[in-house]
Amino acid sequence: MSEKKPSTMDAVNKRLDEVLVEFFECVGELYQEQADLENIMKSGFLMMSRARYNMGAKSVGVSQYDENNMKASKLVLVTDKDDDDCVDKMFELVNTNSCLDKSLIDPVSEGLRQRKSGGKDNVETIGSENVEQSTQNNSNNTKNYKDPIKWFGVLVPQSLRQSQAYFKQATDSVIKVSNLKSKVIHLKEQYKTLKKEKQLVTTQ
Repeated sequence: MSEKKPSTMDAVNKRLDEVLVEFFECVGELYQEQADLENIMKSGFLMMSRARYNMGAKSVGVSQYDENNMKASKLVLVTDKDDDDCVDKMFELVNTNSCLDKSLIDPVSEGLRQRKSGGKDNVETIGSENVEQSTQNNSNNTKNYKDPIKWFGVLVPQSLRQSQAYFKQATDSVIKVSNLKSKVIHLKEQYKTLKKEKQLVTTQ
């Protein structure tokens, strides 16, 4: 939806109505997605409790893995936009092992960030040596990747696999919630801007 500067009262009112309708639609989607996320998390913890009951409480816990050697299997790509037509910040979930774009990997924060200005990509620059090392480590991680569920044994109960699937689904849902919240904030700012525009048109 383009963000053209309305010059008449009718145009301002039309844009206000459009933004307001889109805002409430987005809020409805946000509430639904948050409810879905809550149910997914509940199901994940329920399946985990069943797995602990079947395997024993000590068989599914922090003693089964080394926190110091844990590495994220997912990264979040954050896109910043300076264009008023677009949501300021959007999030995207990507696989760590499949992300080998040197221009996006940040070895310092182990995260991803890409900026867009005026429709063009504005990517943060980093040292070439660090990028090369990060890419090499990423390639090694692909070979050495181990499904976290195997920390708890080879023949784990189905309930533990279901728990893992629920929490994987939850990570996708969190991204959707974050994007919807960003869109809601953007629409609120649009509405405030249009209200000011309406006041200016009224005084003219």
